[in-house]
Amino acid sequence: MKKKNIIVLCMTAALVIVLGAFLVIRQMPQQKLVRKLAEGNRYMRSLDYENAILAYEAAVEIDQNSIDAYEGLGTAYVSQAAYLDEDETDQIIHMYENAENSFEMLTKMEPENAERYVALADVYVSHADCVGGSDENAAGDLYKKAHETYEMALEKDKNNTAASEKIDKLLTKRIAYAYIKGDTKKEGAEEKQKTVDAPENQDNTDTETEPEETVVPDEPVDPQEETTPEPTPSPTEEPAEEAFDLYREYANKIAELEAQHGGCGQDDSGLNGLCFMKLVDFAHNGQEQLVVAYKIEPQGSLYYNVEIWGAGNGEIVLLASTGVFHMNGGAMQRVIFTETNGQTYLVSGSEGGGSGSSGYYGFQGDAFTEVHTSNWDSIGNAAINGQAVSDQEESQDRQNWFVSPVEYVIGGDYNNDYSAALNQNAETRQRLAM
Repeated sequence: MKKKNIIVLCMTAALVIVLGAFLVIRQMPQQKLVRKLAEGNRYMRSLDYENAILAYEAAVEIDQNSIDAYEGLGTAYVSQAAYLDEDETDQIIHMYENAENSFEMLTKMEPENAERYVALADVYVSHADCVGGSDENAAGDLYKKAHETYEMALEKDKNNTAASEKIDKLLTKRIAYAYIKGDTKKEGAEEKQKTVDAPENQDNTDTETEPEETVVPDEPVDPQEETTPEPTPSPTEEPAEEAFDLYREYANKIAELEAQHGGCGQDDSGLNGLCFMKLVDFAHNGQEQLVVAYKIEPQGSLYYNVEIWGAGNGEIVLLASTGVFHMNGGAMQRVIFTETNGQTYLVSGSEGGGSGSSGYYGFQGDAFTEVHTSNWDSIGNAAINGQAVSDQEESQDRQNWFVSPVEYVIGGDYNNDYSAALNQNAETRQRLAM
């Protein structure tokens, strides 16, 4: 009996060892992938795009179905293209071509995600802008591909404002307009038609009598009429749409804030300077606002300010100014967004030590303001919008408002991982053509 027990124990132990080895082997690729992604993110934070590319390429080799790997790789290629000197044209073009391959793969992996098509089209535009001065045919083909890809984004999401606005902006570029509208000549379709219609090019035997009829009118011509010809709209001369003025103003505001607070950098406590920027459609009505965050105290501190800018009477105005969300008693700083009641809100406040407070910033009618607040502590005190409530009511209220939060750590992270914020900054700059 004892011998049988020993045999059973040995067999069980052997089975456990085999299963353990199997699980370890099975998990090894996933662990390698996580390490390579983390390595790529670290290089991105330090602006070492060359090594970031190598790390993300290794991640793709480990798992060719990793969305994070392709997204990181594409972003790194675009960032490296922007980092290179202007005279390094061949390398810049190579970076854009590689980025296109990565973002094209993402459209195949997530074919219903409109943002994937917008990101790919953005790279086509940047690539075209780069080659436009030396090869208009290549630029025109790329602009046309960008137009088609933005259109694809709208097919996936007809309410995608970024795609529709960028299509309009694309048509203000002479080369893009010519290729998208089907005329690849440098002078454009309208100029070509003017040449064809000119009197000297008409085969008409009665042309000698026509000038007398047109040059010598029956009655004197009003000089005022001669100086005010009928305007002929031109796609390159039309004023920019309001959305483009708005986005240009957003880009100018970012440049202004960087001049005041410095560009995004990093120290032992976290990001510094103008360290966060994101375009957010708070009201979900197609009009985006600009959210920025910057450090307002000396190096090593954890004090950040958040500003929300939006359109107002032909200019951008400051809609609100508040603080970031403090976690772990103020040790970690995050920019947090949440969606509820059909809108997006910025969450300000703090949490730690059994107490906390939250303020939700968004639109209330036409006004952008703090629309909702809640607070609680460790001894049972709780309130919603300044009115005392039970712990249970406050907890349920928090669950109703704090829905699917999107968080960007900008300070106090134990692993110094600020890649989400940095990647968001790169995406915003790309969208604003900065």
